[in-house]
Amino acid sequence: MNNREKEIRKAQKLLTDVQLLAFFKAAGNRSNGSALKIINEYMDSGEQLDSIFYSNEKDESYFSGGFFLNIKKTSTIPYKISFGFSAGDAGDGGEWEVTFDREKIKSITEGLWWIA
Repeated sequence: MNNREKEIRKAQKLLTDVQLLAFFKAAGNRSNGSALKIINEYMDSGEQLDSIFYSNEKDESYFSGGFFLNIKKTSTIPYKISFGFSAGDAGDGGEWEVTFDREKIKSITEGLWWIA
């Protein structure tokens, strides 16, 4: 397991898959980023998060090999989520402050956004 996959595994311990799916949909509705568009297309076609994030192939694909996800629980904002993809010299991503009401998004605020 590489460092990117370890960070994703840590993130999945903080939020359930249902909460992550809710985040990707909500963030995707507010942003034009390619990473969000791609992961939402994968999920709409029935892909599970583990199959998106963890490639069984030694040669990682352009999209699944480059996704990253980092979640921090803070004292002032329930969750700070960084998500995007980076493949070679290209990619995009951002940071969001997110509050959940159980499995649903209560509030989401987009912060930093980057494109390479």
